Amino acid sequence: MSQLFSDKAALIYTRLLKRYGETGHIELRRITGATFDQSAGTRTGGSSADTSVFGVAGPIKRRVTENSRIREDQGVVVIDSAVEPLTSDLVLIDSKVHTIVDDGVMAFDIAGVVAGYEIIYQK
Repeated sequence: MSQLFSDKAALIYTRLLKRYGETGHIELRRITGATFDQSAGTRTGGSSADTSVFGVAGPIKRRVTENSRIREDQGVVVIDSAVEPLTSDLVLIDSKVHTIVDDGVMAFDIAGVVAGYEIIYQK
């Protein structure tokens, strides 16, 4: 595949997200400098920065979770490639905070060009 095709495919992917997704309703919160207490499951200290992303969040039907890596108590959002999410980030959907599951970030790579990301989060 040519680089021109890859660039166009990534652009189309982003345009579809912008058309059918929502702006400002999904954010990524990156926390830096915090300490994590594993026994309590909480972070202490540090600072956070929220970044609004273009994306789509939708309900997961029970039949989709069968034989899938997604469980019923999890959800999925698809965002564009403007910000690369980390599993340590938090996902905010309509201001409600969710944690990203381990190995819950997948890049949509079109011939070497990242067009967007799928994020699996804990409801």
